[in-house]
Amino acid sequence: MSQGLLRKLEGMTSNMRMALVGGVVRDWLLHRMHRDPWNGLRDLDLSIETQTVSKFNVSCLAQELSNYYYREVTLCQYYEQYGSVEMNISGISIDLTTARQEYYPSPGFNPIVDFNTLESDLARRDLSLNAMALVFEKGHWELLDLHGGQSDLAMGWLEFLSETSVADDPTRLVRAARYGAKFGMILGPNSFKQATTTTALWPWSWRLGDPFEKAPPSLSTRLRMELESLLECKGWDSALQLLQKWGALKLLDLNLLSNNNWRLRIVWGERLGLPPLLALITIANNPIDLACRLQIPKNQIHWLKEFIEFHQFLIGIRTKNSFSKIPISQWPPSRWCRELEGRGWAPETIVLGLISGIQPRKPLLRWYLRWRHINSPITAGELIQKGVTIGPDLGNYLRLLRWNWVDIKE
Repeated sequence: MSQGLLRKLEGMTSNMRMALVGGVVRDWLLHRMHRDPWNGLRDLDLSIETQTVSKFNVSCLAQELSNYYYREVTLCQYYEQYGSVEMNISGISIDLTTARQEYYPSPGFNPIVDFNTLESDLARRDLSLNAMALVFEKGHWELLDLHGGQSDLAMGWLEFLSETSVADDPTRLVRAARYGAKFGMILGPNSFKQATTTTALWPWSWRLGDPFEKAPPSLSTRLRMELESLLECKGWDSALQLLQKWGALKLLDLNLLSNNNWRLRIVWGERLGLPPLLALITIANNPIDLACRLQIPKNQIHWLKEFIEFHQFLIGIRTKNSFSKIPISQWPPSRWCRELEGRGWAPETIVLGLISGIQPRKPLLRWYLRWRHINSPITAGELIQKGVTIGPDLGNYLRLLRWNWVDIKE
């Protein structure tokens, strides 16, 4: 299907410059140069250079493809601002973009787009290994490599394309770390210097500690999306090590620069059902501010707020321990159930405590894995049949029965 689709595109774009760009070119070269596995064309990223005087653009091309493959098209989404179309034809993801140039009005903010040449389109990309193209022009395909991508692939170097790459868009550091972990590559000397110097100088108008809602996109929503992509990768731990080495975890929080506990937290969090990014955020000096800046889901921010309450609760209990007849270390399961469930905390809140090393660990883990799943030996229906009135008393009685039953089961 992909070969036939390319042949069709060749015919449709015979009077303009069309190029395969991005990962497909990189992966094809890795296959040819280093014998990396080749899985065929699963995704097609195409950049089209159009003349401003021409009425033909990528939306017209997408319409022609939709008409021809009308039975196979499952997605055709236009993005007019960027002159791009996202399509899916027979399971093949296709991104059609108009060749463009980008200008950054201020470091970290979204770029201003100006439709331009294929050469300009390649120059705006993050790394040299992604700035190569297979150009179809005058009936044949030809490799276009203006930024030394082939050489950097051979050297195993990740190289930014300009001296302001990181300042313009710091999320490029996250992408570089992801590629570094995936392909076993490192930042080249100049790019390494740029990464460490830029994060140390901090050229962005927003600074750590400023109101989170004023952070530019590359330090908020786009940073979150890149981190989520990184944490979904097989070598996420190696990628985070690279970010820490480059000083790039400072983009999140200063505490992440020196804290090496993130791997354990993420692994435990995933085992217990937590999103990996949320587990990483717990290491921050102010996790709620960071979570709000990254705009993670509101329910996860709520868990973080509950986690702080939960932590304060345990500190308070330990303070009162010397005055209590039953120290916390001797609490029965029913007491733990009453304290944790009676406050309405989400199970994920307790997991946040577990991965953060809050003590006592054993009863908290026991509650999460077992005690909370134990049901009352008598149902609400059975209690009603015995004459218990429907209302708050019924719920309270059921909870007491269940908590006592937990003690018996243990």
